Amino acid sequence: ASALSISVSILFAFFVNKLAVNSAGGFFTNDVYLTATSTTANGLVRYSATDEPPTRNSPVWVDGAWGRSGPLKLKAFRDGFDDSETTELTFNFKIAPPVLWPPGPAGPATKSNQPLSLRIVSGTSNVAFYWTLGSAPPTQASTLYSGPFQLGTNGIVQVRGYKEGYEDSMLVSATYNLVVSDVTITPAGGVSTNQPVQVKLET
Repeated sequence: ASALSISVSILFAFFVNKLAVNSAGGFFTNDVYLTATSTTANGLVRYSATDEPPTRNSPVWVDGAWGRSGPLKLKAFRDGFDDSETTELTFNFKIAPPVLWPPGPAGPATKSNQPLSLRIVSGTSNVAFYWTLGSAPPTQASTLYSGPFQLGTNGIVQVRGYKEGYEDSMLVSATYNLVVSDVTITPAGGVSTNQPVQVKLET
């Protein structure tokens, strides 16, 4: 009797699991520390910051700070495996409104015998602030803020912040009206004397 031969075929389908990402995107005023990991061993994560999905030729993803507005698409690859699903995120980064300190007076004029020292602060880090004195709003060709500066004349100070990958900050302005401090006369009037009096004027 002839031997019975049985042929068995087994089909394997290997695929890379969908990525685990620690952010869902959204609106931010500072960079986000972003991680993207594959639960499939030896899965290599690649990304695209355009509307096109990542391919095996796209840049390799490295966990770190992300601060670029727009789409971010991530996908994991492994030789011999089907690619993972594409993870799609959308980020909107905008510079927090700059703050002038001290703020422009809302009431009486600021009295000072010295130039006023102004600072610019913001809730967003690593921002380039540009400012002007007058009616023209600042651009990136205006004066770059590098630290507290002296304001020695009346006028409108206007500030705007710029950072690559971020939407420009809103325009912030403050009006400063500096006047010389009141004069002090020493001694005060009303003194009766038969001798000459030396009068001192100070501001």
